[in-house]
Amino acid sequence: NMASKIVDIVGAFRLPILNEPVFAELPDGFIKDKTKVIQINNAINGLKQAAYYWYNKISLILKQLGFKPLISEPCIFIDDSNNIIAVYVDDIHVAASNQNKLDQIINELQKQLPCQFKDQSTYLGIHFTIENNQILFDQKDKIMELLEIYQMKECKNIYTPAEPNSKLFKNEEDNN
Repeated sequence: NMASKIVDIVGAFRLPILNEPVFAELPDGFIKDKTKVIQINNAINGLKQAAYYWYNKISLILKQLGFKPLISEPCIFIDDSNNIIAVYVDDIHVAASNQNKLDQIINELQKQLPCQFKDQSTYLGIHFTIENNQILFDQKDKIMELLEIYQMKECKNIYTPAEPNSKLFKNEEDNN
């Protein structure tokens, strides 16, 4: 019975300040002069180091809030009360023990980062439904999108040829 919210960090990769000099050619619209370059002070989309700097920034913020990354999965953070934060690029899923704790975590994030809130029912293309203390998920929208792209919306659907819950055994003839 945890309270949760999904947060999108607006312009996440552009937020960190670089701590090393990075130079780039002049962008389109400027007179091309091979002797002139610009220095980039903040990470930008497309910069190789951008994800590295963003992870360092978000992990520092979360550590200041009392969260620690899991050793086995460094993009999942947990605190001493078992509140959980999952970071996927610029999407953050916060799950807290109660609504007050969730609001407190969200308020702290909003003080330091530009946040937008996302629909709870879909996360990373997966649709979630909570019913009778069960979490159900599907990717129906993604499947329909792919059928549209590959012009297969009108194809005939068939059932999986195997019986549900059937036991599979290794064919002994394959060992010879």
